[in-house]
Amino acid sequence: MPSHVSTAVAGILIVYMLTRLGKVSKILRSIQYHPVSFLFVGIKSGLNFLLPRRIPFINLGMNSTIDDKYTRKQTPDRFLTPPQKSGKAFGKGIDVRSFISLIPRIESTMDVADAQAIKEVARSGLFVKPMEFYEHFLFYGPNLLVSEGALWKKYRKIIGPSFSERNNHLVWNEATRLVLELMEKWGKEQTVAISDSRDITFPLTLMVFVSAGFGARSSWNDDLVSKNHVMTFQTALRVLVSGLLHKVIFPEWMSKFSRNLRDIKVAFHEIQSYMGEMIVERRHQDLQEKHDLLSDLLRAESGENSEESLSDQEILGNMFFLLVAGQDTTAHTLTCVLALLAIYQDEQDKLFHHIKTVIPDGRVPTYEDMSSLTHTQAVIFETMRLYPIIPAIARDAVKDTTMPVVGSEDETVHIQVIEGTSVILNFAALHHNPSYWEDPHEFLPERFFKSWKRDAFLPFSTGPRACLGRKFSETEAIAIITLLVSRYRVDIDDKYFEANETPLQRRTRLLRQKVMVTAGPERVSLVFHRRAV
Repeated sequence: MPSHVSTAVAGILIVYMLTRLGKVSKILRSIQYHPVSFLFVGIKSGLNFLLPRRIPFINLGMNSTIDDKYTRKQTPDRFLTPPQKSGKAFGKGIDVRSFISLIPRIESTMDVADAQAIKEVARSGLFVKPMEFYEHFLFYGPNLLVSEGALWKKYRKIIGPSFSERNNHLVWNEATRLVLELMEKWGKEQTVAISDSRDITFPLTLMVFVSAGFGARSSWNDDLVSKNHVMTFQTALRVLVSGLLHKVIFPEWMSKFSRNLRDIKVAFHEIQSYMGEMIVERRHQDLQEKHDLLSDLLRAESGENSEESLSDQEILGNMFFLLVAGQDTTAHTLTCVLALLAIYQDEQDKLFHHIKTVIPDGRVPTYEDMSSLTHTQAVIFETMRLYPIIPAIARDAVKDTTMPVVGSEDETVHIQVIEGTSVILNFAALHHNPSYWEDPHEFLPERFFKSWKRDAFLPFSTGPRACLGRKFSETEAIAIITLLVSRYRVDIDDKYFEANETPLQRRTRLLRQKVMVTAGPERVSLVFHRRAV
């Protein structure tokens, strides 16, 4: 009898292994034109989150998109077909590389840096969000990020109208008001040293968003812990956002053994409480007179059409998603902009002189000036090209299909994509692809003064799921950078200089991104010098 059991078990194992080998064989047969590497850990695996850096043949790492950009792709681990001599990165001159991973299951991943392919995948119904991955980010409730189909359309219909011209005007006014308030805090000091520039950009963008998005006017003086709370709203959000992946990966009971996890747990409940208080306060006001995001969510709650109404959980879920999407991303961009201007003083001088031509009398810039502040916009765009806050997104193929990519002779090649393949739309690599950008690693804002490849610049994603708040973010960033640079010169603290260092070397050393939920810069110390009036 035991021998029969052993034979049966062995037979099952053999069938299982043959099935697995058959799947690997199918994937390999589908990869005809580009290099492939084998990984032990899948890109969407929780273990990959715990290993931020790349370990050859083990994992790709959370930071792979911003670490690799386009450079490492030129020396992939292994080719199935010999590379052709061309200006493209791999194989027969196409900007695609593949990975076959084993854990938690055998699957294929395609990493894409081709503008045509990214555009096609983002707009095609044959490629969908990998909901098994995004469902980890439900947190407070269903939301626009973690939704597909009819539910996504419902949320977009409710939220979309809030990003209006009237709201953009409010964003500008709140941004300039808060920058002026910050300058008042600095007083008449000729030099202001900031050890971590995120201590400016994070609270500034949070206050702008809470004011313009949730209708709760904020101030730099609001730094006291509110009644019935143990953290300020700002502190709680910063702790939670920086620890979101830890909350996804580690069960709550592990907070007993980690101070960091305990802080994240407290911050999670604090944010829920703060958002609940905002909802209660707004419900006691006349919603018809309000035109911000929170009011639109609450109006939907009481809608007559039950199919379009929102539950309390949906309101909380969308509030948190909008808070992170609208605040955290802009804060990271502003941090990078200020650091780049501090490193590239000649570019800062060009920007300052441009601002003076738009507002020669030194007044506070207005929303009506925004269309004339083209140099500020170019600096921000170039920053987002070099340091995209969302470096990549994933889409899964729902059936066997093909994907168009541009070959070495500028011809379109259709490569096979089998069902279940994860396609990584790699914006960081796209933004550094020399096929679209001359001197792609250089900080050159003037590249946006002339014609440029629109499909190769995707800081706000692309397709129907592109960022709704693009104009909100651009308006806020242009207002803040314009006003700050018009009054202060930004510099790097001298103690962070190294002898004979080029701006690119300094930038590489000082301005490093780390992927958590978004790709944020690490600590950058800046010095602000008051300009002569």
